[in-house]
Amino acid sequence: TEFYKDPGKAKVPPVPAVPVGALKVVMVGDSIGDNLGKGLRTWAENRTDVVVYDLAVPACPLSRGHDRRIGPDTRFDVDPSCAWWDDPDSDRNRAFQQFAPDVVVTQDGINEVFDRRLPSWGDWRSPGEPQFDSWLYDEYSAVFDRWTSAGAQVLVTNAPCGDWSRSFQEVANPQLRVQSVNLTYEKLPNVTRADLFQRVCPNGQYSDQVEGIPDARPDGFHFIPEASAALATNWLGPLVLQTARSAPGPLRPRA
Repeated sequence: TEFYKDPGKAKVPPVPAVPVGALKVVMVGDSIGDNLGKGLRTWAENRTDVVVYDLAVPACPLSRGHDRRIGPDTRFDVDPSCAWWDDPDSDRNRAFQQFAPDVVVTQDGINEVFDRRLPSWGDWRSPGEPQFDSWLYDEYSAVFDRWTSAGAQVLVTNAPCGDWSRSFQEVANPQLRVQSVNLTYEKLPNVTRADLFQRVCPNGQYSDQVEGIPDARPDGFHFIPEASAALATNWLGPLVLQTARSAPGPLRPRA
């Protein structure tokens, strides 16, 4: 149900207070991004050196464009409010600017794997098709360049595997779509990459167990709070700290 929530009704959480000198981290993306954002908040709640602000919106990709579909007979349009980062009058954009993050963490991969159609295309396109891949690259470049030019570093978590037999059965070749979107992330300059796919998909295969926690992805996609917190504590939180200390590039956790 998280995938089908109305983004237009998503409330913007209050901008958190920031202790002097604390690292400011914002989470953006979709409902899986919201899972990771809540995990990062749990990781940071007893720290005085990090503040996490979760601005992820269920059902929202970062890419702009309204027309989207799950399959030939099922539309899954993108709400205009999802383009908040490109709207200076958006309350979410204003909150983002007020918080002025040092690190932006992103996760919207699953919401990017569906067919899209732009007015200039005239027909539907899918991940793996050159026109789609070039467009998605340009969309990410636009938003990430905006954030990095303001002084933030961007940490991109790629799309995880999913159990597509439980949701979105109409989607053709879902694994290839995920691979294609993840290849787009690999090509982006001036960002740091975190391989969520590798972290939660042992040997490239779906697993309900995450960080040793059973039944961690009950719908085949989203993470339960315990799994999100464990991911943040064991993996994503340390990567955020590394991102703040280092130049963008491929990132590996330190021992």
